[in-house]
Amino acid sequence: MRIADIPQHIDKQLAKEKPFVIWRMPNAKNTQLLFQRNDTDYRFAKTGQSGFIASDFLQNNRYLIPESQSTAFSFPADHLVSQFTTPTTKKNSQPKANQSDYFKILDKAIHQLKSNQLQKVVLSHPLNIKSDEDVFTVFIKLLKNYPSAYIYLWYHPQTGIWLGATPETLIDIKNQKLTTMALAGTQTAESIDKVEWKAKEIQEQQYVVDAMTDSLKKHTTGLQISERKTVKAGELFHLQTDFQASIQNDQLLALLEEMHPTPAVCGIPRDKAKAFINQYENYQRCLYTGYLGYLNAENDRLETQLQVNLRCMQKNPKGYKLFVGGGITADSDPQQEWDETIAKAQTMLKAI
Repeated sequence: MRIADIPQHIDKQLAKEKPFVIWRMPNAKNTQLLFQRNDTDYRFAKTGQSGFIASDFLQNNRYLIPESQSTAFSFPADHLVSQFTTPTTKKNSQPKANQSDYFKILDKAIHQLKSNQLQKVVLSHPLNIKSDEDVFTVFIKLLKNYPSAYIYLWYHPQTGIWLGATPETLIDIKNQKLTTMALAGTQTAESIDKVEWKAKEIQEQQYVVDAMTDSLKKHTTGLQISERKTVKAGELFHLQTDFQASIQNDQLLALLEEMHPTPAVCGIPRDKAKAFINQYENYQRCLYTGYLGYLNAENDRLETQLQVNLRCMQKNPKGYKLFVGGGITADSDPQQEWDETIAKAQTMLKAI
């Protein structure tokens, strides 16, 4: 297939309701494509499968586009960007969101946090925006705008079309060597040396570090943990701690079930945070705050880079639904939390 044929191939897959995915790993030169040859609904449920995985928030559905049932292509990312023009987007409507409902949920959360029923809960909300921009053009803009992010365009009949530019790795495994990160806390600043972290943000990130440490100790060996550092993702800055360990193939699914959803996208204690989210968020996250990525787990190999699905959106008939959220603690200020979610939406808004 030629680069010029990709949009037509996408249209054919959509018309026949056959899954496909196009992705580029952070700072990678090549963009990978998998076009499933049939419309079977495959799921990732055992070690030994290879292909592209997309899991929802609660891991109730772990969708799989198997490499063995797909046609694979690879093209240089810069060739894709240069081949397809990305004209200035028409002025779209302002994102529609219900701030008052979000504040009501925050009030309930902060009350439970102050009464020590929760230590942290991650709350989110959707933003709807009208747009005529087609999904492949948006994907090309994401490739161009965010070279250090994990960029993807995913379609499955059970989920619809999703796009994203996520900065957060869930796990990265090469030859049974695992690396991962605890990423939390968000700030805007002119430069990295201007960032000043408050106690609330440091505490929020430490919750993630502690929970991930517990999960990794159960299913890996030789765990090493780095010092906390500040990193930039798009226009935002975050706190990050890195982990390294060794893992065997038969521990991968157990580890994923143990560590996800992480405190960075759910909360602490996890079961109570999940219950709060399910009761009060008033919408289904679906793939938002789930994870996705390519997996090679055949013939005793184990290689994958799975990303937490942040900075993402879902195509709908009138445009796009964006998903944004943040970690809430007892010291959270509702207006600041709202402003942080709107800042996070800019990553996607710039592409549509």
